[in-house]
Amino acid sequence: MVPTFAGTTCPADVTADVVIPVSCGYLTVLEDRSKPGGRTIQIFVARFDPPGGTTTKDPVITLGHLGSQDGYGDMSGGGQRTHRVLYLIDPRGIGHSQPALDCPEVAVTGPELAGLRLRDPARQTVLLAAVKACHDRLAGQGIALASYDLAANAADIEDLRTTLDVGPWNLMTNGDASRLAFEVARRYPAGLRTLIIDSPSLPLPNFVTIGPASLDAAISRLVTACAEEAACARAFPDLDAMIRNAIARLDASPLSLDLTETVQAIRLGHAIHVVFDGSALVRVIRSDLGAGGGTAASRALTTLRDVIDGRVKADDSNIVALSSDIGNCLGLLPNCERPNLGALYSILCRDFATQVDKDELQASLDGRSAYADVFAPSPLLTPCAVWDVGAAPTPALEPLTGGVPTLVMRGVFDPYSATTSQVGAAADEVPNLFLVDIPNQSYNVLGYTECPRAIRNTWIDSPTSGPADTSCLGSIPAPMLAP
Repeated sequence: MVPTFAGTTCPADVTADVVIPVSCGYLTVLEDRSKPGGRTIQIFVARFDPPGGTTTKDPVITLGHLGSQDGYGDMSGGGQRTHRVLYLIDPRGIGHSQPALDCPEVAVTGPELAGLRLRDPARQTVLLAAVKACHDRLAGQGIALASYDLAANAADIEDLRTTLDVGPWNLMTNGDASRLAFEVARRYPAGLRTLIIDSPSLPLPNFVTIGPASLDAAISRLVTACAEEAACARAFPDLDAMIRNAIARLDASPLSLDLTETVQAIRLGHAIHVVFDGSALVRVIRSDLGAGGGTAASRALTTLRDVIDGRVKADDSNIVALSSDIGNCLGLLPNCERPNLGALYSILCRDFATQVDKDELQASLDGRSAYADVFAPSPLLTPCAVWDVGAAPTPALEPLTGGVPTLVMRGVFDPYSATTSQVGAAADEVPNLFLVDIPNQSYNVLGYTECPRAIRNTWIDSPTSGPADTSCLGSIPAPMLAP
């Protein structure tokens, strides 16, 4: 079957979310490319044209987070800023693509899971029953869930390029989707002009393996930044010890809170019970450190202060976030706004579960039981016990970028991504790979300040050497940390 593309009227949520010209269509491909006469699926595609058009022939295709649908308005600006046509896809199983792999069975368990500790066997029982119900429903519809892994998604991107008769284009990614970008580069390097990686996620060590170390590095940066801010230093004279002690205290004596006034509690007609233990504090610290380009770190410190002073209340924004978490997401994944859990499970269980370096992961826990709840084994991989998709073949990891000119940018407070030293080690002797640490920023460095965008916009026009001018990095202000 030859892939085909057909235009369609853009859905209302697309047109309402953007202010530049947009057109839409569907790419039709095989669900399982090993079965030439098998079932076909549709991949939704939106094309954004810069106002006034462009004379630049090489477009941009941008990928959001793994297993989620990103906002069209948020993502569409990348093409305008780089003076290029931009394509945005809903990956197979997600958003407007068909079939959809949503798991409402899991989403509705969120309030119940909020009242159970990660280490509580009852939590796993509730979650697995819901995951199995979703799996069985989707499989009963004839959906081949094993065909929604990284390799299939990478082939969709290449099929879109060739079906549209586009030459090598520029692949731009955010966070964990860079794992897919590296898969595309490894398999189809001739189809790529550049890779632009914001907040890198490597094939190995994967983001599950490096979870504790990445968070520790971000906390270390936070401790240093707090010491350099007078008001923060006064409030937290030994921030590192205060964080460790608060986590240990809650791990030994969790708090129990009942939320009655949130939108979700009112809709349900009853209180949502939240257990706030050491692992929950680890999760909210990580979530806050990764949010808002680093500006949300002060929210984590507010919660920490309340834990220390014994005044945590149900209306704390982080307690509310825990009460409304869908499945296992908050502090485990960098984006929990529009998760498509079925698509996420297929990728995690096919491409990540068997590639965790358990020795490295265990060593980084350093005996911390709350960290063990969050990272080892990762609750993200719990669904794999019933999400019956098997493991994908282990990828050949060299070369990491397929030789494609690559710009990697990472915020220094980022608690999720591979460090620049890890990227450098994975890309040893790979040509044309350029690494830039972004000061005073966290996860998603292109989302919150103009300097990284300016560096990207200049580099994409001349990608065979490092960024010509990074002087703007010195002007990025430090986040205000004191609560």
